[in-house]
Parts: sequence; C-alpha cells; structure tokens
Amino acid sequence: MYKFAHYSILRRKRRGINPKRFNLFGSHKAADIPWQNGPVTLYTTKWKNNALSEPPLKQWLTQNNLDPALFIIKTFDQELFGIQEAMAGSGLVFCSTTLVQRLLNTELLKNFNTHAVESEFCYYIPNKQRFQTRDTRFVLEWVERDC
Repeated sequence: MYKFAHYSILRRKRRGINPKRFNLFGSHKAADIPWQNGPVTLYTTKWKNNALSEPPLKQWLTQNNLDPALFIIKTFDQELFGIQEAMAGSGLVFCSTTLVQRLLNTELLKNFNTHAVESEFCYYIPNKQRFQTRDTRFVLEWVERDC
C-alpha cells in the first residue's frame, strides 16, 4: 500500500509523506553498550541503485558522539538481511526504525539508547485520494501519523 522514495522528490511534490528515520539495533540479548569492549560488527545497507543516498550512518555517529573505529562495517543491498543478522546475534544493524518497530515491540530486537536520525528517504502512499472507505482512510491516517 505504501512505497519508499527519496524524500526531496516527494517534498517537492507536496505529498503526504513520512521521513524515514535510522537507528542502531541489536539482538535483545546483546549487551547494553556492545561496543564498549572493542569493535563490533555493524550491518548497514549499500543500495544497488547508486543514485540513492547512503543511509545516514555518518550523521548518526556524529549525533551520538561515537567513533567509527568502534564498528566493523559490513553491508547488504537490503535492510532485511542486516536485520536478520542482528536478530541472530551476529552483530548490530543500522536501519530504518519503521522496519524494526514490530521486532522491538516483541523484544526480538532492542535499541541502545542512541538518537535516531532522519534520512533523505520516506514512505508515502501514492494516489491516496483513491481510497474512499472510512476504514481505509483510518488506516492511511494511522500510517502517516505513527509509522
């Protein structure tokens, strides 16, 4: 029902959008500060489409006052693969907060009291005016407000 796009494109089109935020997550069994005793593996995404911006890892490190040397960066072309590695306890994942919200709620993943950063990406609902039923409008409003 909703799609993923570059934020600046949609901002220009003035659509109802929701900026995508990124943060660091790990297995619920991970230490509270897993990088405290040395570098840890951090999975992030390197998109196949080179026209897309990188995930905002550098901004996240700066905002959280963390040294890049604390992490051994490994990449996948899809966020889901990094999320799976984090769930398996193979490292941490830097990814969209939207994608892992359910996993946080069910305690399959946890965050580390770090500050999320906005990316240049967003989720949006194309042609949302085509949805007319009350129930569908309710769901669309929820997606735009809470996701």
